[in-house]
Amino acid sequence: MSLGRAAKWAMRCVTCTIIMAASSNADAPGITRAQWSDLLRARLPGLICTEHWYVRQCFSVNASECESEVVHDFDGCMQQYSDTMPQEMRSKEESAEWGKTITSCLGVHFEQKMKQHKKSSAQCATPGIW
Repeated sequence: MSLGRAAKWAMRCVTCTIIMAASSNADAPGITRAQWSDLLRARLPGLICTEHWYVRQCFSVNASECESEVVHDFDGCMQQYSDTMPQEMRSKEESAEWGKTITSCLGVHFEQKMKQHKKSSAQCATPGIW
């Protein structure tokens, strides 16, 4: 997968996450890493695995398989960045930056692990379409 596709994937996820998070104070200053992680872990699978979005359109996976893989990859990405991620998100901007980092990581891992399930349509091969 190209870095461009991962970045686009991440931005879509981050945009959805920020909108959802804003309604539940996830981007409020002082939210702990554990609270932030729990919120994203609970919400990202549903956002990423919607039926009419890239993952479900371009991979032969059902919603349950998709959500399970997203949670697994999310946990791996949180572990990957555990030494550098702050214990507390001090601002909306910091929360959004870490959201981009984690969802970009998640996108790369998902693409790599699920490549055998990727559909070969032109739509799925065109990075800019999503």
